[in-house]
Amino acid sequence: MTDRVRCLVPFCRRTTKPGRNGVNVQWICGNHWKAVPLAQRRVWGRLRRQWRRYGPEAGVHFDARWWRVWDRLKRSAIEAAGGIG
Repeated sequence: MTDRVRCLVPFCRRTTKPGRNGVNVQWICGNHWKAVPLAQRRVWGRLRRQWRRYGPEAGVHFDARWWRVWDRLKRSAIEAAGGIG
């Protein structure tokens, strides 16, 4: 089972196949994704649409914004799974 990508929430046993980015990707399973607040998921959706539309010309600091939002999503999913949020 080494060629599978695990959900990034600790102690979650769900996995998915690697996809085109390889095994070193971060992934939130569907159960934990639903626990992330809707407002944060909408921000993520807007960023993804912006990337699909403009690609590398999406903005000067787009990468920093992308990873900052992703870190918030990870934190929210992990806190919700732990019963904190």
